[in-house]
Amino acid sequence: FGPIATISSTYVFMFILFAAFLLKSGAGDFIVDVSSAVAGKYTGGTGHVAVFSSALMGTISGSAVANTVSTGSITIPMMKKAGFKGTFAAAVEAAASTGGQIMPPIMGAGAFIMAQMTHIPFVTIITVSILPAILYFASIAFYIHIHAKEHNIKGENNNVEIFPILREGFHFIIPLSTLIGLLIYGFTPTYSAGIAIVTIVFASYLTKTKRMGVKEILEALALGSQNMVVTGVLLVAVGIIVGIINISGVGITFSQLIMEWSGNSLLIAIILIAVASLVLGMGLPVTASYVVLSVLSAPALVGLMLSPEMAALVNAGIEMPEVAMYLLSAHLIIFWLSQDSNLTPPVCLAAFAAAAIAKTPPMQTGLVSWKVGKGMYIIPLLFAFTPLITGSWIEKIEVFGFALFGIMSFSIVMEGFWDKKMLVLERIVFAVAAILLLIPDSLFNIESYLGIINATHLIGIGIFIVSMILHKKLFKEQKEFGEVDMRDV
Repeated sequence: FGPIATISSTYVFMFILFAAFLLKSGAGDFIVDVSSAVAGKYTGGTGHVAVFSSALMGTISGSAVANTVSTGSITIPMMKKAGFKGTFAAAVEAAASTGGQIMPPIMGAGAFIMAQMTHIPFVTIITVSILPAILYFASIAFYIHIHAKEHNIKGENNNVEIFPILREGFHFIIPLSTLIGLLIYGFTPTYSAGIAIVTIVFASYLTKTKRMGVKEILEALALGSQNMVVTGVLLVAVGIIVGIINISGVGITFSQLIMEWSGNSLLIAIILIAVASLVLGMGLPVTASYVVLSVLSAPALVGLMLSPEMAALVNAGIEMPEVAMYLLSAHLIIFWLSQDSNLTPPVCLAAFAAAAIAKTPPMQTGLVSWKVGKGMYIIPLLFAFTPLITGSWIEKIEVFGFALFGIMSFSIVMEGFWDKKMLVLERIVFAVAAILLLIPDSLFNIESYLGIINATHLIGIGIFIVSMILHKKLFKEQKEFGEVDMRDV
């Protein structure tokens, strides 16, 4: 059945088994407890708990729906109790759980398939995916914070200390550290996951309450096997589809069509792929949608991302290491956009699962989850137009740092609130700041300041800071004016 089926029977199976063992050892409760201790005390605390726990759960579970059900059954009632509307609580959980698919080191089955299709090492893929994943979860956290401020939802009044929780559950950290360490050291994903599974069992005996006996081990094996059945059948079927596409030449034709329809515009090409992923996502799971779309459209994306000079060298048969990173960028764009079937109506499985827990209208929940998970559509643009994937670590950190403020500005624009409801002019100014913070100088054909910091980013952060100061000053004046009026009455 081809290389896709091989990946299913080796890498994917071992990591699904690894996740099953971790969950059976009690890691799920530990993750929620840690999240509550770390994030619960802040404004909109229970919402941040959902984000933090889903991010942590994503390191061991690559399924958005499974993540939604496992953490959502705890976090959604918590959010509703804190004052969030059921629809918003479900949407937050769906958006955060979808992030599990893009969260290293597992990233669903996508990272393994991506490594096979691009011939780029698995470790490289998960390494470059760390900063984008943080950006995505930060985008949700910003939105929760603004929404909570607007509706006066405070943090949890708990005095939960993080260190006792870590002391009690430190043995959960050992398997993850083992897995990541072995991968970095150069061992194969299959071997690394196998050793990590054994580590889970032995590490469980470092605690007196959650030791894995024969019963727990058998249950973990059964759970992993059950989860693998669906994934295995899916990937085998996808392997057949990929084979047909390659033999028939449909992939080349589709790539040429994208180039033609987009008018050689990278932005339009990405929009076309986003639409195609949404349509495919109505009938195919995320992983299948990614595989099919990557075969069809990745070559076109790479061609549009390369500079004319670099493209000429590639066409001349000259091998260039830089091209591999552009190929990875193209695949990550497609992989991220393929996640929209979990969030975007009419078919949004994670949102529907969350709606069932929250007892809210599924389609309405899907619309709100699409809004909360906006980072899933913004961040892939950074892959295409900035060096977030292809650049040096200095360039990546520069893009990452300013993008945080850009996404925060975008969240403010969408919600129209910070300390108070914003004027239309304020929202326009913050929108300008967001755009400047997210796009590089190259789009304006100007040189970067000192070759590192983009001038657009400096202008954007300046506008953001000044706008925030003026907004707070206006809020303070209005508040004082209101207090005077109350005293006069």
